[in-house]
Amino acid sequence: MVMRLGFATNYWQRRPLALCFDCRVSSLMIRFFIGIFLCVIAVTGRSATANADQNDPRLDPLFADLQTPLSATAAQQIENQIWQYWLSFPDDQTIENTMTAAMLMMERGRLQSAERIFGRIIEREPHFAEAWNKRATVRFLAGNHNGSAKDIARVLQLEPRHFGALSGLGMIHMHNGDWQNALKTYELAFSIHPYLANVEMIIKDLKKRLKGRAL
Repeated sequence: MVMRLGFATNYWQRRPLALCFDCRVSSLMIRFFIGIFLCVIAVTGRSATANADQNDPRLDPLFADLQTPLSATAAQQIENQIWQYWLSFPDDQTIENTMTAAMLMMERGRLQSAERIFGRIIEREPHFAEAWNKRATVRFLAGNHNGSAKDIARVLQLEPRHFGALSGLGMIHMHNGDWQNALKTYELAFSIHPYLANVEMIIKDLKKRLKGRAL
């Protein structure tokens, strides 16, 4: 599975000193994305929980806990639980099984097949936020950033606290060279989940970039 994370070559040619910054941020983005993806894979296949999805009332105390002092282990456990609820669709076991199959396709690089299956889930259950988020992820990996951004917009309508979708939108802004909106998006994700791996460093680097542009 290949992620297209390179910034415009002509930008590097115009500003050679930006190369180190771009490589650093790209590396952080890769590490962040891999961390999110592995976390989702880790919770896939666990037993379903009644009333789960983005509307599960048990999400509220978990998000509240993220605003308190936590150890890295405790924060990761809470994040895993949030992903488990987001991924669950106990009202229809077929949807859950199909989601799992599509995620495995995505993990193996079968992006077109995964996108088609996530699309079918969306047609059947258009209010299931995580199906939109997974299709956004597949589209991002395939280089369809506009399609990914449209799916992310729908995710955030259904679940405004979706730090994974916000982080993906931040990546798209960075690909487009829109550093200001990238910073705003990552700061929003970080305000929801202050323990997101690598995001604090990405925010710091984006602030340096914008400060340098202003000089």
